[in-house]
Amino acid sequence: MHIAALRESGHAHGLENFGTAALNAMRMEKGLKGTRELNSSATPRDAGIMRFVRYAEKSFVGSDAVRATLAREPSWACVYLAVNTRDADCHGAEAVLADGRVVGSISSAAFGPHVRQSLAFAYIEPRYAAPATRLDVMVLGEARPARVLAEAAYDPGNTRPRC
Repeated sequence: MHIAALRESGHAHGLENFGTAALNAMRMEKGLKGTRELNSSATPRDAGIMRFVRYAEKSFVGSDAVRATLAREPSWACVYLAVNTRDADCHGAEAVLADGRVVGSISSAAFGPHVRQSLAFAYIEPRYAAPATRLDVMVLGEARPARVLAEAAYDPGNTRPRC
């Protein structure tokens, strides 16, 4: 279908154009991990997606390496953060601190317009990953308070309809 026809047919349903920044903000509000969290340098346990892994059921190329990796204690934990930023938001790669010491870094972030909050995913040392843990994130050279969230900032019960 031609793009103009798509726009015209969607107009009657209130559909609007949106960009990748809007998509990222919506993803962050719902606490959905993206490509910066799900990459080849993180194990499924590090990324917090073990519910999708069925590695023990079948043999496949690399299955022994996956089993060996998952048998070790995780080096990192992917956490979802609310960051108190008054004048700037995280973009990714900012340092995450606990008691003034770097314990990880932001993988992706965005301002959540529905929740009026700066949100981020970060890979941090697992001992700081418990929900409600207080951390700091370096934004514009200043340590800003952050806390580990246990659930999505927006619609945590996932009751809103999806397309």
